[in-house]
Amino acid sequence: MAKAYQAISHYINGLPETSWRNSYKPLYERMVVECDRQETIADQQLKKITR
Repeated sequence: MAKAYQAISHYINGLPETSWRNSYKPLYERMVVECDRQETIADQQLKKITR
């Protein structure tokens, strides 16, 4: 997560780490989970059509 914080704080100057932990980190983590979920669905669909 440190790299994600560094990347975001590059665009939001002076982003306190507490704001990152309380606001941005939960959103970032949900987005990662959703991307993983969608990737699994895409893999399943690809396997169905390429059998």
